[in-house]
Amino acid sequence: MNRITLLTLTCMLAATTAHAGDTAPEQRTAVEPTPSSTATRTWLDLQSSGQEASKKPQPLSGEVLDKIHERYIDSFSKPIPEHYEHESFTDN
Repeated sequence: MNRITLLTLTCMLAATTAHAGDTAPEQRTAVEPTPSSTATRTWLDLQSSGQEASKKPQPLSGEVLDKIHERYIDSFSKPIPEHYEHESFTDN
């Protein structure tokens, strides 16, 4: 299944989910898959299978890999903030 078909299917399922709000939550069982959970599962399966992965290799140089690893390791030296301060990504 190509990406466009899968995206179209996901959008259609999301649209039907928006109209399915009439059903009371207590009427559904925990094991009943919803359209959104089915679409999510489809995307996750597609991603993990590599079925739609690029056929073109996307290698990184050793220098880039070293910098990525260094940045990752350095991230552990900073404390995790108790609260997130929102900062704007624009000049406004």
